[in-house]
Amino acid sequence: MKKVTLWCLLSMMLSGFAQAQSLVVEKAWATPTFAMAKMGAAYGVIANSTEQTISITGLQISPEIAASAELHETYMKGDMASMRQLEFPYELAGGEKLELAPRAKHIMLMGLQKPLQEGMTFDVVFTTKDAENLVMTVTVTAADKHERQPIHKHHH
Repeated sequence: MKKVTLWCLLSMMLSGFAQAQSLVVEKAWATPTFAMAKMGAAYGVIANSTEQTISITGLQISPEIAASAELHETYMKGDMASMRQLEFPYELAGGEKLELAPRAKHIMLMGLQKPLQEGMTFDVVFTTKDAENLVMTVTVTAADKHERQPIHKHHH
């Protein structure tokens, strides 16, 4: 019998609520990483299907995947791309979408425990002020399989 971690149980419990809530995930994916990588990134679209603003208060990830998950944004400073961590709470207005993409806002996976390999899946949990958490199931796929998505390179 497989060992079931507390994280897996939490993820399974929360995933049952993902369909009946006000935040909806579209196209969640991450790019594969090389063997010794300590950082990775996840992308997708989080849509607020309500008319009210939803306050995202944090991100959680299984410690078996990474030490932490943070919301980051790539921006241009002159002709140089830089990255900064976005602060929580992150307000998502009614009807608005949070687009997570390479060279834009994205989920930064810090302290990877193992490389992200094509085909693997993992969950990132968005916590909200109203405790209406959203489980985003991410599938690792090559960046070239995503239209208009350039490869994301990290320079931390």
